[in-house]
Amino acid sequence: HLKVVALGGEPIPRATIGRWARQRRKDCSSVNCAYNREYPRLCATYGVTEACVYQTFGEVVLGDTSDNGQTRRGNAVGFPLHGCNVHICRPHSAETNQGNAPGLEHIEGGPSVEPTIGEVVLSGAQVDDMSSYLNQSDLTRLVFVQGDNDIKGGNFFYRTGDLGYIDAQSKQLYILGRIKGD
Repeated sequence: HLKVVALGGEPIPRATIGRWARQRRKDCSSVNCAYNREYPRLCATYGVTEACVYQTFGEVVLGDTSDNGQTRRGNAVGFPLHGCNVHICRPHSAETNQGNAPGLEHIEGGPSVEPTIGEVVLSGAQVDDMSSYLNQSDLTRLVFVQGDNDIKGGNFFYRTGDLGYIDAQSKQLYILGRIKGD
């Protein structure tokens, strides 16, 4: 029997979510509630090739909403896998960097109604001092940032160019799209 359908690379179409995602029982408001069926489970993944393909994994649940009953913005793509760290950051200003490679400022918010949105940045075992683009040193310097930042979770970081946030309630990563539209 099919137990898991895992998708990644692009947002999961609403029709696919409607067909494959499980739904929590209507008489239960807890995230630990029983579902309308046991299998299959529809799961979303997120990751970039530059950091070993997948960094997050999580189940997509039909109709999940925030505490205030509102549908969350963006696409839920799960939780960091073991050894992976996901951060929401913004670049330091040009004055702060003094002409060096761009630094990052950690901006994940607290338990507020509105999520703190910023660039999705990855760190952990999959990003290290050997991570780079072949024969593209300028691009490498822009996206593989060394860890003299105020972020915990590794010495090297990969700037994905994706816009997202970590939901204060569920702690899941949500992707809103590309920062530059590419």
